[in-house]
Amino acid sequence: MLSWIKRVSAFKPHRGALRIAFVYAAAGVLWITFSDQAIARFISTRALAEWIATVKGYGYVAVTSVLLYVAIWRLHAQHRLTQAHLQRSERAYRTMFNDNPNPMLVYDPHTLRFLEVNRAAIAKYGYTRDEFLALTLRDIRPPEAQAQFQRDLDASKHFSDFLVAGPVPHQTKQHVVLNMEVTISTLRMQSRDVQLMMAQDISLRVQAERELLESRRQLKEAQRIAGFGSWSVEHDSGALTFSSQMYQLLGIDVDAQTWTMQTLFQFVHPDDRAALQKGYDDAWRGQPLQIELRLLRASGDIHYVLMRGEQVARADRARQLMGTILDVDERKRYEKKLQDSERQYRQLIDNLPEAVMIYGDGKVIFANPVAATLFGATTPDQLLGFNVEDFIATPSKTAARSRLEWLQGGVDRTDSHFRERLLRKLDGEIFAAEVAARSTMMNGAHCIQVLVRDISDQKKSQQDLRQANERLLHLSTHMLEAAEDERRHLSRELHDDLGQSLTFIKMTAAWLRKRLQHDELSERITQVHVAAGEALEKVRNLALALRPAQLDGLGLKAAMEDHLHKYCDGSGVDYAARLEDLQPRPDPDIETAVFRIFQEAVTNIFRHSGASFIEIELARRDGVIELRVVDDGRGFDVEEAFARGANLGLHTMRERAQQLRGEVRVHSVVGAGTEMSVTIPEQVL
Repeated sequence: MLSWIKRVSAFKPHRGALRIAFVYAAAGVLWITFSDQAIARFISTRALAEWIATVKGYGYVAVTSVLLYVAIWRLHAQHRLTQAHLQRSERAYRTMFNDNPNPMLVYDPHTLRFLEVNRAAIAKYGYTRDEFLALTLRDIRPPEAQAQFQRDLDASKHFSDFLVAGPVPHQTKQHVVLNMEVTISTLRMQSRDVQLMMAQDISLRVQAERELLESRRQLKEAQRIAGFGSWSVEHDSGALTFSSQMYQLLGIDVDAQTWTMQTLFQFVHPDDRAALQKGYDDAWRGQPLQIELRLLRASGDIHYVLMRGEQVARADRARQLMGTILDVDERKRYEKKLQDSERQYRQLIDNLPEAVMIYGDGKVIFANPVAATLFGATTPDQLLGFNVEDFIATPSKTAARSRLEWLQGGVDRTDSHFRERLLRKLDGEIFAAEVAARSTMMNGAHCIQVLVRDISDQKKSQQDLRQANERLLHLSTHMLEAAEDERRHLSRELHDDLGQSLTFIKMTAAWLRKRLQHDELSERITQVHVAAGEALEKVRNLALALRPAQLDGLGLKAAMEDHLHKYCDGSGVDYAARLEDLQPRPDPDIETAVFRIFQEAVTNIFRHSGASFIEIELARRDGVIELRVVDDGRGFDVEEAFARGANLGLHTMRERAQQLRGEVRVHSVVGAGTEMSVTIPEQVL
């Protein structure tokens, strides 16, 4: 019963059907009323009246049936037309829904569950239709946007039929976040209200807007860093507008007042206002504006700027001046410092005691007074314009080219080390010089700065010193050879003559002692015998010291071993000797020199080092005789010993080696011992 009542209460009759029913009822009531009154007035016979009433009833039923049929047929035809129109409209709207290039999604406003989606939504979000119908509007929002989604959902309850919002973050099936602009409208579908959301992907537009904002921010920051700003002036109003950089250059805060060129003139240095006015007037005549100005900042200091501009035509044909303003204060101050520095540099160069020339493209573009004097010019200007090759003394163009490349620094155009070169004066005189070249800047161009020292006198002094050293070395060699000959002679004299005499005295004393039995004479003869023996031993030792017999007879190794036995045995100094038996034997001069150096080294160790161990090595390697003597003594300062000349033995060892084109190297550390190495080539010139 309740369901029937609800069905009846929910029944809504069709408006056309009500109209037909109303017309039919009205017509029936009128027909019955007026026809019965007419029969009653004009028909008096009851039977006839009943018969007419019956015919009238049948006729009414027939006529009304025909009329009802016509009316219902027309209503049904209209209904069929309406249904066909609705079907066509539904197909058209469904086609429009499915073929729309933008995603369209229909969802229940209460449960937020999707009811229908078009192909564009499937393609954009990556879900199938069935997957979509299992999702809700919340599911296509990224997790980080859920809080914002709830706020948007609460706000959407207050709109009536239409809502546009964006950008709204949506998430695809592949978790790609898209920026969407959504349009939500309410419509009725299947007897209930639903919401249709049309989404448009504006990710590229949002990215472009972000990039535009970032570009503007970077431009503004670049203008701030570079001291670069922009300005424009309207011709009709005279209004001046400029970027915030201009306020920074003026040292004032951004304000909202209307600026004009006359307002700007108040901040321009009085000496620059006339030039600015002329440039401003010429710009309106079509000429470009470019002028350096001094701005009077609010703090009272002066700031240099470069103002550029020109006239432009806008789309509305209004005349306008547009331009830029560049902060050149630092550059101007740097240029002033550079000019001061260049002036000081020129003064310094002019006062240098060395010749200085600067080359650009192979030509002299600067020379100081010393250079003019050095190359035989009366003034520095006389050297300007000369080619680099004009000052190089060389026998061939190839050599000149190579020296020119060196003078200009080669690839890196720099050689700051002084090198000896032969140069030519203006009169052709050749002189020796030391030259150093390095890259430099002059008038904004890369140049080569050359320093020249005249070393002619120095070279002559070196030549004289070298000749003196050669004479001294020759004299020293002669003296050593003479001394060695004298030693050899003395050794033979002592051994042969004095030794034989002492031997005779000793033998005679022995003979007399045997034959004389007198006690006093026997004792005296014994004393003579002992004294003769001691003298003979001393003469023998002296002869060996002057010229060891083993050196001439057995060679260098035997002489060195005998010398070590005599010096080290019983002295408390241990030694280790690795001595090679040099066969075939070296030149006698080499043997003598090596032995004498060895003798001097051992003597110095015993006299000065306080060593407890000596290591000696003698070897022949690749035609070179090598001697090495190492001790663990107290050591000494080698440079100081050679410089003060106190140790004659060191100089003698070095001279002996140099006479034979050899070398003596001494390395010593105070408190850590000494190492001496000698190398003498066997091929003596």
